[in-house]
Amino acid sequence: MRTPIISGLVMLGWLGLPLPWIAQAQNTHQDPQGRFAIDLPPGFKLTSEQLGRILVFQGDDAQLFVSAVAGSSDLDRLWRFALDDFTGPGVPPPPAESVSDLEVNGNPARLAWYTFDPGSDGMRAPYTALLGAVVLRASGTGVVCFAVLNEKAAGRWGEPLRGALRSIRIPGPPVIGAT
Repeated sequence: MRTPIISGLVMLGWLGLPLPWIAQAQNTHQDPQGRFAIDLPPGFKLTSEQLGRILVFQGDDAQLFVSAVAGSSDLDRLWRFALDDFTGPGVPPPPAESVSDLEVNGNPARLAWYTFDPGSDGMRAPYTALLGAVVLRASGTGVVCFAVLNEKAAGRWGEPLRGALRSIRIPGPPVIGAT
């Protein structure tokens, strides 16, 4: 009985389809309002909604905050919104060299992955922040992602969380990825 499943996975690998995508597809969050879809890292679950607009996804030792912004067709404006919403006391804005523009599933996006030390008393406590914004052209919706991770969580969740950002799309189309 296991042979057909294994053969199917081998066939998918032979066809060049990324096998990790199969596991991620099982953890896709479809926005109930139909604004976006996102593939979450394994084990992440929607735990709450804050301020009526920020979805909180919880993993073992990390959280991902996701916010949809209607009427967002300009990446620069969406990025300013992301900076205003998620940086400030305790979390500084990203340095310019940590910010990069990319394309996510055919949509303009911006990503910052940076380390900062919030301690002002000389005690070293580095944290890593993920801040990302994707403009979904077809729907006119912007999606913003934010996470702050301690050193251990950054090593474990850094790439899966960046992968989640790269999976943002309007509901329905397959994941293409980021370039």
